[in-house]
Amino acid sequence: MKNKFRQFSRNLPFRMKIALLCFIISLIPMLVIGPVSYRKIRSQLIEQESVSLEETLRRETEAIEEKMDFYLNALDIIVWNDGIKSGLSRTYSGNYDLFIFYKNTLDPTVQAIRTLSPEIQSVTLYTTADINPHGNIVLPLSQAQDCIWYKEAKDSTRPVFRVSEDGSTLYLACRMYYRYEAPVTLVCLSIGIDGMFSNAPALFQDNFGFLVADSRSDIVYETFAGGEDPSFTPMSLGVLQEGSDLSENSLKTRSLYDGTWTAYLYRYHNDFLISIRQFTLIAGAVFLLGLLLSALASQFLSSLIVRPLEELVSSMSRVEAGDYKDIVPNDDRKDEIGLLIRAFRSMVAQLNHLINEVLVAKISQQKYELRLLQSQINPHFLYNTLSLINNRAIMTDQKDISQMAQLLSAFYRTTLNKGKNITTVRSELDNVKAYIAIQQMMHSDSFNAVYDIDNALLDCPVLNFIVQPLAENAIVHGLDHRTAPGKGTLTITCHEDRGDILISVLDNGCGMPDEVCHSILTQDSQGYGVRNVHQRVQLYYGKDCGLSFRSTPGFGTCASLRIKKSLDA
Repeated sequence: MKNKFRQFSRNLPFRMKIALLCFIISLIPMLVIGPVSYRKIRSQLIEQESVSLEETLRRETEAIEEKMDFYLNALDIIVWNDGIKSGLSRTYSGNYDLFIFYKNTLDPTVQAIRTLSPEIQSVTLYTTADINPHGNIVLPLSQAQDCIWYKEAKDSTRPVFRVSEDGSTLYLACRMYYRYEAPVTLVCLSIGIDGMFSNAPALFQDNFGFLVADSRSDIVYETFAGGEDPSFTPMSLGVLQEGSDLSENSLKTRSLYDGTWTAYLYRYHNDFLISIRQFTLIAGAVFLLGLLLSALASQFLSSLIVRPLEELVSSMSRVEAGDYKDIVPNDDRKDEIGLLIRAFRSMVAQLNHLINEVLVAKISQQKYELRLLQSQINPHFLYNTLSLINNRAIMTDQKDISQMAQLLSAFYRTTLNKGKNITTVRSELDNVKAYIAIQQMMHSDSFNAVYDIDNALLDCPVLNFIVQPLAENAIVHGLDHRTAPGKGTLTITCHEDRGDILISVLDNGCGMPDEVCHSILTQDSQGYGVRNVHQRVQLYYGKDCGLSFRSTPGFGTCASLRIKKSLDA
């Protein structure tokens, strides 16, 4: 049988042999690449759906976190307001003095907060102070004992988020701390849930569910759009936490505000799977049509392919080896083979051009990402500072408004640095000094600032905006949580150390445990953060430079930044 087949193949006309060969060669890629391409396209469509779902969840959670940041900043305006603290701690000889405190200090502050955010329904101070209640703004502490947030807020040093039992109101509560013996005061902001999550119902047109739960597995917010299909029903929190009824492409989760909440976004894929089935039918029809066209083309091409085939195979081997220059000699023939040769030459030239272009694009992208790290200036700092200026203008006729505006102008002028990536130690320290002065005014001079600077280093070049995040971290996470008696102190030093510049930011705040201190530069950070500073410094100066931290709980934290004295701009 084998000899007969061999004899038959030898006796076939050469044109038929080439035609059969072309047909078989064209059939094999269709049988191999076709299914692979089908699975690849199907997986890409599903992946695109997954990426779209994840991106939608990311945008929504970032919007929610921005609102949470605003509410926390609004709470800080009350909690850290020395005028309100003093007013609650005084002993009033008559109702007139109390009326003046309510009118000139407390009411303008509360009204300004509610004006800036319509979602904030009320601001209430529950206190043991011996003063008369004031509407729903000042109430006795006893009236808060039955509130869902009372016990946790009274015993915690951090703000507490809790949701009402009917799910319509979000409570943000925090205890007001004093540096002296004073009445117990709890501040509570009541926030409308629907206003906070106003964008959630518009995530998709239909067939999706969005749920936010807190760390106690209590549902904070939930919305669902099932469309016209009655089989689409909302999924319970337990099912979402297990994730067993939906694939990873159909369910996305994201932690909000350091694990305070968890957001779940899921979507049914019934309509999408119908499109996949339609694509399968079309692919099958295209495959059959391809077989017919392949048979016809094989007959036509068999007499034209033989001679230039070896030349093309040789040229393709050179391309595979990475040689893209002068692959195929010039051919002035006008038939299909001539066009194929010229098209192949053009393709190789474009491929060579694209490879170089991609390399250049990657280098540009890296530079862009580095500049992007510098441009992530948190607008909330500007908004909150301007809000404080406005509040002070309303409450008192103080001349420190001008000083605040000048400091803020100096801060952003040195931060932006006219779009340049490189500045000097002098300009960088001016930026930090302006920022710290603003924070001292915002904190009613609750901490001191000490500077120990080697003047010989002031003109040394340095990356722009690398010290301010360290000072911000020391204030927000250190001095703001200080419980020891006396004023806090923030110390900035800049000296030469082993031929390098060593900048240290030291605070005597609350400190942190060793495990937290060691994980600062490895865990994900929010916004600009010290982690981005560390990455930028190592990208420009090398791995022997960057940040290091030392901290002792209850005594403070020291952040040390090592950089080179010289820098290539």
